[in-house]
Parts: sequence; C-alpha cells; structure tokens
Amino acid sequence: VGGDDEIFPGRLARATDGRFDFPFFDSYATTEPKIHDSSDFDLDKKSIHLVPEENGYSIDDIPFSFTRSLGVQLDLEKVPFIQKQILNEANAKGKITVTATEMLQSMKESHRPTRAEVTDITNAILEGTDCVMLSAETAIGNHPEVVVSAMSDICKEADSRNDTSVLRFKETSTVDTLTTSLAKAAVQVANEIEAKAIVAFTETGRTPLLISNYRPEAPIFTMTTIDKTYNQMNILWGVQQIKIDRLETTPEMFEIADTWLQNNKKFKKNDKVVIVAGTPPNKEAATNLIRVMKIGEF
Repeated sequence: VGGDDEIFPGRLARATDGRFDFPFFDSYATTEPKIHDSSDFDLDKKSIHLVPEENGYSIDDIPFSFTRSLGVQLDLEKVPFIQKQILNEANAKGKITVTATEMLQSMKESHRPTRAEVTDITNAILEGTDCVMLSAETAIGNHPEVVVSAMSDICKEADSRNDTSVLRFKETSTVDTLTTSLAKAAVQVANEIEAKAIVAFTETGRTPLLISNYRPEAPIFTMTTIDKTYNQMNILWGVQQIKIDRLETTPEMFEIADTWLQNNKKFKKNDKVVIVAGTPPNKEAATNLIRVMKIGEF
C-alpha cells in the first residue's frame, strides 16, 4: 500500500492514514522457508501452522494470512487445494484472510490480465478471501494505475454476484459462540426483511468481522471509538467504518446511527436497518443486542 493519500477501490488492500495495524505474513520474507511438508510458517515469532490431518490440513490461530507464496515451498499442483483449505479454516474461525502474490503478474508489462489471472482472483473471492493484494505489479510494474483499475473491476464483478459466495451458505463456526450466533442472526434478519444496512458498534472489530464473514446482502456500517480498530476494519469485506465519539447510553447509539445514515447515505424515513451492539456501551466482548430500527425513529 502506498502513501497516506492512496485509497484503493474495491476489496483491494487500502490504508487509513497510511496504517493497517496488522501483522503481515509472507514466505518471501524469510531466508529459510518454513513450509516444507506443509508443517509451519514462522515470521518474527508470528506463525501460520498448516497441521497435517487425515483428510487435509488445519490452520492454527492466525489474524492475517497470505496464501499465494505457498507456491514457492509446495508442489504447485497442491497449492489451489491448500489455499482453499486455508480459506475454509480461517473463515470457520472468523479470521481475516488476504490472498496475495502474482495475482496479476502479467500486468507488470501487459495492459490486460490473462484469463487465468481473472479466474484465479474471482475464485479466491468466491472462496471467501477478505482481500486481494498487489505487490510487484504496482511496486515495479510499468503502469500500476492500470493494474489497480483491472483488479478493482474484477473484484466489483465478483462481489456483484455475492449470491455465489460459499460464505452465503456457511452454517458453522468454531469461535465466539454468542457473538457468532448474533452475527449470523443479524445477517439472516437483514436479508429476510431486505434491510438497507447493518450497523455494528464495536470496540475490537470482532462483531463486524463475523457479520462480514456471512456475506450479507446489505452494506455493513461499523462505528467505533478506537483508532486501531478503525484502521483494522478497513480491510473487511463489505464494511465501511465510521469513527465516533464515546457514547454513554444505548439510545445514543441508535440516535447516532439514525442521524449518520440520513446525513451521509441519504436513507429515507422508515428504511429498515439492523443494529448490532453491546449494552452497556464501551465494553469489549459485550455484543448482546440486535434491533431492527426504522430510520426516523430517533
């Protein structure tokens, strides 16, 4: 990601004030590759572990993963299947995933991607990746702005067909039983009532992450008072983050959501919105409320 003023469209990695506040993993960053027999991957004491199991691999607890550099250390014919397993495992555990490295490699020189590259990016999105990332194509490529535009177009087309994403049919999750259940319920309610938006209040970013993980039809607007959380949520699928001042009561949360949507998104009176929050406000791991709100109530 470039400087402070660069905002990339689509689901491309993009920065807020030039920061992500995430640890990064990439096998090119280590002098001695750690993924040999799909055993592990270590960088600065932060690890991705691919643990061999009878029917494939499981993935240890990770906040952020790059999958494409696996091609350096594994047989190439295994990479698509292991990438799919990583995405499946990470999404089941409610983790953020980034698919990166050589996604539009031909566009370092060419003005058009190959059919295989377009298919590869689209498949990663439909398999549930949160973000796709460019590297050499924009760092040393001949026309980085053309590459960014091409990637954005591919992402937008894939996201316009969100009903084909595997995550729309996701049934199980292995983390945060209460928060996960509330996130899933919020998405189900929003889809069924054709809500115009889901608004999530969060301290840690966990709630919008889990909501995003179910790929709702409505856009997700998430409000937080925490700078680090605000930066981290920049990468989540379908999420627009809003920095707000500290609130002391639950009605204040409803009121600020109502006012912001009317002023900034031109929502109309009686538009339906699903609110997900924790009461009382300003506490971590306190998500315990779902409410269907009509614009103009407050």
